[in-house]
Amino acid sequence: MSATIKPFTDEFEEYGRDESRSSGEASSISFPTSEDEVRAILRQLHAECVSVTVQGARTGLAAGAVPYGGHILNISRLNRYLGLCRDEQGRFLLRVEPGVVLSELRKQLGKKVLPTADWDQASLKAYEEFQEAPEQFFPTDPTEASACLGGMAACNASGARSYAYGPMRPHITGLHVALTDGD
Repeated sequence: MSATIKPFTDEFEEYGRDESRSSGEASSISFPTSEDEVRAILRQLHAECVSVTVQGARTGLAAGAVPYGGHILNISRLNRYLGLCRDEQGRFLLRVEPGVVLSELRKQLGKKVLPTADWDQASLKAYEEFQEAPEQFFPTDPTEASACLGGMAACNASGARSYAYGPMRPHITGLHVALTDGD
């Protein structure tokens, strides 16, 4: 077992369940903090034929984050803001990792203060424009504000604002996807 893959002990018991009130078991768990770590973990588990349950904030009601054996890949620590740009219509497009929590994103947008560490010059220029623009908001409004954006994308979260703005997926312009073999 690699250093990033830990045995699923009592210390991690809470990760065996989600808001659905269902619970399951796993043999191991990991909390990657980079895309490279995700890929390395998946490569190792694929080679060992281990099933993987991906989970973030575990706020879902459909037991999608409940493991039924195998490994838990918890993406909650993949929570960085990676950059900002504007599209042809002048809309701001924010690039984030899947573990960004909706309530935190709302706070950042409301304050017009985004964490810009490691952003390229084009993103920093767009950030200056963002700070001068009228207030921006993220339209998807599921019941649980502590949800991660990755989970919201996976289940096409909606909520009360979906009548005016649609569910989550139309607000996504691109994804980085890791396949089960780490590609």
